[in-house]
Amino acid sequence: MGDEQHRHLAALLERPAEQDVADALALAIGDPNVSGQFYNLVDGYMYWQGAGELAKEITGSNATILDRAGSGPKNTFDTTRAIEFFNRHGNRVALRRGVDGVREYVRELLERISGEKPDQLHTAVNDG
Repeated sequence: MGDEQHRHLAALLERPAEQDVADALALAIGDPNVSGQFYNLVDGYMYWQGAGELAKEITGSNATILDRAGSGPKNTFDTTRAIEFFNRHGNRVALRRGVDGVREYVRELLERISGEKPDQLHTAVNDG
């Protein structure tokens, strides 16, 4: 993966978090219950290897993904209060996109990089 693709992937993987943070800030305005409170706005933890495996799955690539996942995340975050906050404001998506959300963003990234839909990428990867 080249530097430009790496930057696109990094930006795309951060986008759900940015969206949730923006939503949290907008919803918090005028909510006296959140004043002075701390909320963990973390959707999940994923190694770059996991994003590579999703790209491989989406494209149907025969590429080898090196096992570098490690032993697990170094940090864990309790998002219970943040999810309750979003629920109170009718947002039942924030912080719950998980792997499916990342899969959709990787699919979007691959479309941007190649200019083709993922089903077309599968043919191009295996024929090329």
